[in-house]
Amino acid sequence: MLDKHLPEDLRKRVKVSGFDAAAAAGRQSERGRFAAIILDAPCSSERHVIQNKAAMEKWTPARPKFLARRQWSLLSAAFLLLKNGGSLVYVTCSINAEENDGVTVKLLQKYRETGTCILDRPDFSLGEETQYGRIVLPDTTAGCGPLYVARFKKAEANKN
Repeated sequence: MLDKHLPEDLRKRVKVSGFDAAAAAGRQSERGRFAAIILDAPCSSERHVIQNKAAMEKWTPARPKFLARRQWSLLSAAFLLLKNGGSLVYVTCSINAEENDGVTVKLLQKYRETGTCILDRPDFSLGEETQYGRIVLPDTTAGCGPLYVARFKKAEANKN
């Protein structure tokens, strides 16, 4: 897919990997390994659920809560794997605030004292601002979305 959308010189600089991020983040040797990470987190994907009868029958109010916990685990792990000065983009296809800004604020709160997690708002104009990111909703974007995006930078820890 990347070969189709990225020029060859840029594609050579992009590495796609699949591994257990939580396990990797637990190893000190893996921390600070990546300059940039895009986390496309598993989410409740409401648009797809309402279009699929079987998925709709399985849906429960507990599903978004479970997914938000899983997303938090993945986002926290991704942040640990990020180099100082690196950029982390968190993405879902959910409209649920608990899965979007709710997960984002947890990361900001966890690293507030060290000053290492800096919110770096996405700079595209599609969709609308949320408290911590942007959300693209189908009713305002000719059917695109939903898509939530939050972006962070990792700074050196405060030395107090």
